[in-house]
Amino acid sequence: MLSGPQKQFITLIQAQREDEALVALDKLDCLDFQDLQGNNILHHAQNQDLFNLAKEIVSRQPNLRTQANQQKRSPLHDAAEQNKIDFVRLYLHLYIENHHFPCELEGRAEKERTPLHLAAIKGHEKVAMLLKEAGANLEAKDIGNYSSFDYAYVMGHQFATLLQPPKVPSLFTLAAIQAFKAHPDLSTAIAECVFQQAQTTVLFHQQNQEETAKKTKSVEQSRSKFFDLVETFKSLRLS
Repeated sequence: MLSGPQKQFITLIQAQREDEALVALDKLDCLDFQDLQGNNILHHAQNQDLFNLAKEIVSRQPNLRTQANQQKRSPLHDAAEQNKIDFVRLYLHLYIENHHFPCELEGRAEKERTPLHLAAIKGHEKVAMLLKEAGANLEAKDIGNYSSFDYAYVMGHQFATLLQPPKVPSLFTLAAIQAFKAHPDLSTAIAECVFQQAQTTVLFHQQNQEETAKKTKSVEQSRSKFFDLVETFKSLRLS
């Protein structure tokens, strides 16, 4: 249940009376309150594009940046989806008295989507890059097992490749790179070696799968025989 001053403060925000809201902010005993939909005062300030008010709010209550409402959406989620770059930059690079306050980037909204998922889906490249540079997990998957890269790629966004999770090269690949640098004239031979190694790896995994299948089948057969013996033993006892 909101108090009178809290209701009045939200009314000032909704009327976009930013200067009055900034004055009223000092009169609030607590900033960490939510309306019936679970929206905090930062949700409201951001929805009305009151950047100066939002800046003052987060300087006093940093946790509101990632506090979710009843739809599991935080101000960061909304800013990422709506391409509000200034707000995203504020949240990610928040300094209070020269001390950096990191922002939680992996909060999950509806369908378990992160802010980076939402930016990728909407095609907001600058926001996506800000989140990536801040350390957002490129491998995070939503409830459909899709990453931000998957969505950007499916949607045909040109920045999709920038969201691909980094792949750690194998020792063989690193050796091949060094070999090419030292002997560029042997590029054909090096390429053939890489190809042969890749083929060997594929065959190895295939053999592993076949062996696993054989073991599984053998276990099932042994289990079946065991239960047959149990049934035979039971019938002998009964007779």
